[in-house]
Amino acid sequence: MTSTLDFLFPTPSAPPSPLSPSHGSGISPQSTGALQKVLKDNHERWHIFFNDKRFHNHITHRALAMWSLGADGAIIEAAYKLDSSYQRPAFKSPNVINEHNFNEHLGDERYYQAYRAFFTRFIQDKGIPAAVEEFIFSHKANLGPDPNLSIDKRPQMLDRFLSGLLHPIIHTGYGAEFRLPGMVVEGLAETAVHVPTSTDLIPASLFEDAGSLGNVAASAGEAIGSAFSSTVHAFDHALDTVLPRSLHLNTDRTGSTNYPPASAPPRNIRLRNNEGPPNTHALTILARVLRDPRFAPSATTERDDAKIYAATIKLHAPAIVEYAAQWTINLEALKNGKGEVERKVEELAWTVCLLYGVAGWTGRAKERFNADFFFLHLVTSSTFLPSILAIVSPHSQARFLRAYLTVVLTIYVARGRPSLDLPGFFSEPLGFTPPGAQPSPHEGVLPSVNAKEAVTPNPFLSIIQTSVVHPDEHLPKVQRSLATWAQMFGTRVSEVTKQGRLYVKSDTPGLAGMQKKSDAAAGGEAAGLGMGWGMDAFTDDAEELGEYHASHLDAEGRADHELVATELPGAEYIDGTLFVRTAELTANRMGWVREGQKPGEFWDFRGFYGDDDKKAVRRAKF
Repeated sequence: MTSTLDFLFPTPSAPPSPLSPSHGSGISPQSTGALQKVLKDNHERWHIFFNDKRFHNHITHRALAMWSLGADGAIIEAAYKLDSSYQRPAFKSPNVINEHNFNEHLGDERYYQAYRAFFTRFIQDKGIPAAVEEFIFSHKANLGPDPNLSIDKRPQMLDRFLSGLLHPIIHTGYGAEFRLPGMVVEGLAETAVHVPTSTDLIPASLFEDAGSLGNVAASAGEAIGSAFSSTVHAFDHALDTVLPRSLHLNTDRTGSTNYPPASAPPRNIRLRNNEGPPNTHALTILARVLRDPRFAPSATTERDDAKIYAATIKLHAPAIVEYAAQWTINLEALKNGKGEVERKVEELAWTVCLLYGVAGWTGRAKERFNADFFFLHLVTSSTFLPSILAIVSPHSQARFLRAYLTVVLTIYVARGRPSLDLPGFFSEPLGFTPPGAQPSPHEGVLPSVNAKEAVTPNPFLSIIQTSVVHPDEHLPKVQRSLATWAQMFGTRVSEVTKQGRLYVKSDTPGLAGMQKKSDAAAGGEAAGLGMGWGMDAFTDDAEELGEYHASHLDAEGRADHELVATELPGAEYIDGTLFVRTAELTANRMGWVREGQKPGEFWDFRGFYGDDDKKAVRRAKF
């Protein structure tokens, strides 16, 4: 068993995507040993659900987040002691799971241990990417071996992957990011014992042969599904022919997987628009949902947190799927590696962080920040999109991206479709000093002895410090996500600041380094935001990518492109401070325990259903 545990939980490795979170300073042999001890002990002792209501075991989530944020081993061990105090012991499954009975016990939590053993054997033999492809995204994993199976008899594994407020994604995502087979084993087993909750959002046609990118089924029954098929081909080929060469696996005799290497981005990346039809941004989809009267809070009467998701699907699934289908995903760019994954991940990151941060702030008057528990999980789960997308085929990337946005939109509607006061949110002054005792800077300190920046030179350092010692298990995870997106997209400049089209140059796809003013329409209906969204990546170095064409550049070497517009009102105010602003709101809401404050109450569940949420002019305090 020891050798198996060592295989499942080796020392964490660098993530597979440049957009994955960095594993920061503070990591040590001591903290790594504490982490591995926690991961192995949790694997042996505890079930994936800690009660009969299927509440999730988050032990490993917190441990890995804290380790990557540089927490000392003593803190990791203390968090494990706290988190394990209410767990349910693991128990033997009634029977083994194999390839013949795999579908027979899906959704039955009694078989968690058996599914875990099954996935351990599979990953030892074929590796992590093959397991995720075959058991989450393939035709067989979702429609089953028989095309005539009724919906309730289909495996629906992608649906299960998106269930439980995205916990299977989060758990599996930790495994993909840290290259830990044990986390993927647990995440896939967790997926298997979840029940499908989004059947009407993830139709069968998502996995069928679309024939062409524009294929639309004639029958009304196929209409919803065709929306998904608009940019996705079927997963019709054997795994080894579908996976790109970089994902082909090599395993040694012990089953150790040679994981796909983290991609090294080429130098001098420039971003330009896709050729072809206009790009529809995820924030435009959000704007269309926001202004559709069918989704008004009064139209969704269910308020029970346990029932709102299902009630929303019952009322609005066709309309939500229709909107999600309008989101542009360029399958050819996914196949060719032209930065499409980075673009789509960035769009989703902005979308979920705006929902959590700006919606929680808007209309609160003098009340505290509404740190919505559901939106919180959107932010946390978004961090794992790059790592999961990095290890699957382009077809699976397209399926995952569109299904994820569909679920995000459904949760947005289910929580009351809150308004977003973007001008108000981004007009609040920046900069804060944490509560409690403060240092006394020397007179030679930069920028000056009396400057608040001398006390808090990097706000995220203060936020991370208090988060890793906070008793709440969700706080370090969401703050890690916000810090990650700040690192990736914090340079983004608002259209209000730049007032024009922006030229984006970066060493990493999706990261902005330089902007160039030009003429552009002002206002939210035409804001390009200067975020480089919806663009193809190419490089100055023709030999590096082989995609260089001189016609892409003007006489001064600038990219000849138009930025993608978004219909979201107030979008011209959005900039890279979104993440630190939201992190500060979250820290204030949950309490600065390291600095002496008591922990805040648990996360918010009241939603956004009241009249105050329709008045975007009233604001909460930071």
